[in-house]
Amino acid sequence: MVDGTPIQTIRDRITGCKKAMKRYPGIKVVGHQSSKNDRASGLAVTTDMLTATPNVQGIFGMNDPSALGAVLAVTQAHKTGRVKVTGVDGSPEGVAELKRARSPYIGTATQNPAEMVRRAVQVAQDIIRDKPPKETTILIPSELVTRDNVAHYKGW
Repeated sequence: MVDGTPIQTIRDRITGCKKAMKRYPGIKVVGHQSSKNDRASGLAVTTDMLTATPNVQGIFGMNDPSALGAVLAVTQAHKTGRVKVTGVDGSPEGVAELKRARSPYIGTATQNPAEMVRRAVQVAQDIIRDKPPKETTILIPSELVTRDNVAHYKGW
């Protein structure tokens, strides 16, 4: 796992990943280090983890930039085809990497920045009208974009 700075969204993503992995008891986390949420630190952290545990089969990057750094590390270690990488964001860069032939990047869970802004503005307007939201967390649907469906993903 390539973690990031300890802000709530990053914590939530790591918690969600760990929760999902409980359904697959055969998966073992053999490394968990924090990046700085960018490609360069994702590359450095993943390079270190691949050196320490060369039999890694999959890497979860908590955002697309860190995951794309992991892709570079996997490629430089000549482990393409043996190590799969996933991320979170559905960013233009992540989508481009999914379209690149033979990339170890196999998927990204989407965000919807435009919808996030729309919802935030609506909540702010409601608060001004003395109608605060009933829930403290507002979930916006996400989808998994893979090579199989990337051509249909509209992106940000």
